[in-house]
Amino acid sequence: MASRLRSGKAYEHTILGILTLEHFDVYQPVVDDQGIDGLIRVRGKDGKSARYYELQVKGSKTWSGIRCKVQRLTKEGVLILYCADKRELLWFRYEELAQLFPAANPAWGDIFLKEDAVSRYKGQGRDKLDLLLKQL
Repeated sequence: MASRLRSGKAYEHTILGILTLEHFDVYQPVVDDQGIDGLIRVRGKDGKSARYYELQVKGSKTWSGIRCKVQRLTKEGVLILYCADKRELLWFRYEELAQLFPAANPAWGDIFLKEDAVSRYKGQGRDKLDLLLKQL
C-alpha cells in the first residue's frame, strides 16, 4: 500500500510540474481529504475574473494499469491520466467521462485503457495541453 501511495503522489507532482511548465496556474491542496489532487486556475477573457477546475490525476507504469471510478468525479473538473513508462498523458473533462467510460466495474473502476483507445484519444488531441486550455 505504501508503495502505491508513494507512486500516486509522484504522479500528481509530475503532472502539476508539467502543467506549470505549460503555463497553467496550478495549486495543490494542503490537506488531501476531499480527493482533489490540485486546482487549475484559468484567467477570464477580461483578464480580471478567473475560473477554477478540480484536478484529479491517475497514473500507472502502463496505460492498462490505470484505474479510476469516474462516477465520483464532479462537474467542472479535469482528469489527467499519466503513463509513467512512456511519460505520456491524456486529459478529459469531468462532464464527458460518463459517456467515454461507461460504468464497467464499480469495484475496480470504469477506466480500462488499451493501446487502441490510447491511440484514438491521442488522435483527438487529448495529449495536447494547449487544447485543454482552450476548452477551459
